[in-house]
Amino acid sequence: MVPTLVVVNDEDDHCLQPGILLKMMIPACGLSVFPRTGHTLNLEEPAAFNAACRVHRPGRGGTMAIA
Repeated sequence: MVPTLVVVNDEDDHCLQPGILLKMMIPACGLSVFPRTGHTLNLEEPAAFNAACRVHRPGRGGTMAIA
């Protein structure tokens, strides 16, 4: 099982639904939804994006999933 993090935004409908589906289908998958962001969420919210990635890293101070 490979820990996976799906990161999506809530203002891009074409990405939100597939992200939710991936969360349901992939074992050990976390889902992080960024409010009020668009398709380039890592550029719009770099600190929050980096924090989500850090938290998710198992074995390096993180957990297996972000709810």
